[in-house]
Amino acid sequence: MRDLQRRLAAIEKRLAPHHGEAQVIEVRGGLHDDPHFASAGELRWQRVPNESYASFRSRVVGEARAAVEPFIVIGGLPSRKQLG
Repeated sequence: MRDLQRRLAAIEKRLAPHHGEAQVIEVRGGLHDDPHFASAGELRWQRVPNESYASFRSRVVGEARAAVEPFIVIGGLPSRKQLG
């Protein structure tokens, strides 16, 4: 039974997207500055004033991973909700 459980765990690990690592996609085309918006699944973020891009990216990736989101998009256009 242990062998079966071990084999099943190995198969599940192979089928998981990128072995549990989130894929981060950065959209920068046409932007004059570093991105100010990000999204992952239903989650949305906006860079706060005076927040460095490195801090913003780190915050977004950390929160998305905690929410077990496999794909993170940083940049692009903001959602209507983010625009107010």
